[in-house]
Amino acid sequence: MNYKFNLPDLGEGITESEILLWHVKEGDVIKTDDPLFEVQNDKTTIEVPSPVKGTIKKVLVEAGVVAKVGATLVEIEVDASDLPKDAKQEETPSVEKTEVETKVAPVVSQGKARAIPSVRKYAREKGIDIALVTPTGKHNTVTKEDIDNFTGEAGEVATPQVTTPKEVVKAPVQTVGTDGLRREKMTPMRKATMQAMVHSTSSIPRVTVFTNINVSKLVEHRDMYKDYAKAEGARLTYTAYFVKAAVTMLKKYPIFNAMVDAEKGEIIYRDAINIGVATNTDAGLYVPNIKNADTKNLFEISKEIETNARLAQEGKLPMDAMRDGSFTITNVGGMSSDGVYSTPIINAPEVGILGTAKIEMEPYVTEDMTVAIAPFMKLSFTFDHRIIDGVEAQHALDELKKVLSDPNKLVLEG
Repeated sequence: MNYKFNLPDLGEGITESEILLWHVKEGDVIKTDDPLFEVQNDKTTIEVPSPVKGTIKKVLVEAGVVAKVGATLVEIEVDASDLPKDAKQEETPSVEKTEVETKVAPVVSQGKARAIPSVRKYAREKGIDIALVTPTGKHNTVTKEDIDNFTGEAGEVATPQVTTPKEVVKAPVQTVGTDGLRREKMTPMRKATMQAMVHSTSSIPRVTVFTNINVSKLVEHRDMYKDYAKAEGARLTYTAYFVKAAVTMLKKYPIFNAMVDAEKGEIIYRDAINIGVATNTDAGLYVPNIKNADTKNLFEISKEIETNARLAQEGKLPMDAMRDGSFTITNVGGMSSDGVYSTPIINAPEVGILGTAKIEMEPYVTEDMTVAIAPFMKLSFTFDHRIIDGVEAQHALDELKKVLSDPNKLVLEG
């Protein structure tokens, strides 16, 4: 009998996902939990396994198509005895009519190629039809090295086997009219970021307070322990200190570890302390959080930050990594040429976010009225004014300043 596998509900209110690539083709024999396909949505990229064993009879939705939750994606021929107990073979609406949305301007023949989002973007930037590239990666996927070999950047100029030059399109755009305007379809991630930013700025009255702190002791502390951390398998980063500082602040001022139920007029306090760290990737911005950060030391936090960043870059960040955040840190120090203040936008339903800038040497006046030079870092602290007053925010910022100015206090207080 045929088992119809529908796009499952992935949680977080997600209603649709792009079929990124298929791990199977018609005629393949599969076992339970074998990977079927990968989907990309506005949160992450997820590999979806098969709930049954059998033979792939028909793939109904090609890679590169956006499917809605509940859409039938593939038919699998199975023995009735192998069906899951809760399997229901209900009729689903026609995929062509209601369940999928074809992309407006498919740039290249990417439906036939397997590649993670960053590699697809790399191919687009190079003006290469990724479907024409010979894959060498795991699961027959295209890698950046394959793109370089195709374009000749890894050595001699490669000669792509194409039938006509017009098969290659240089950018994911569609020219409109003769006025030179172009339209580019947003990725699910970019669309989600847009919606989240609009929701946050339109529904949360936010205020940002600033301070500039002497981080001489912080720099010394990291320099003292970074080799020891390396021996323990961790790359000690300043972001790990920011996470620990946020933990200390949230313990002292739990209003910052809360969220607002505006309809009921209630403030909901969290018990867990999960600190989000904004992570930039080729596919967009992700905010995985360090779960139960109050139970972890600097080395453990550093390792988790690095692991989350790697998974985000590879498009393999699990959904759970971005759920139930308490407070977010956005560190632009490594991406900025100057230490600047910013007005970071709150990652709703959280009620606070800390922006940290590049550490720079600055002159300052000492207690004995002489001028000296030391490393300083600017902090930008945005809070939800619906439930947090300015005085509370200033106290919380002072707490962050205190522990970052002297990281030994993180041991005493955290």
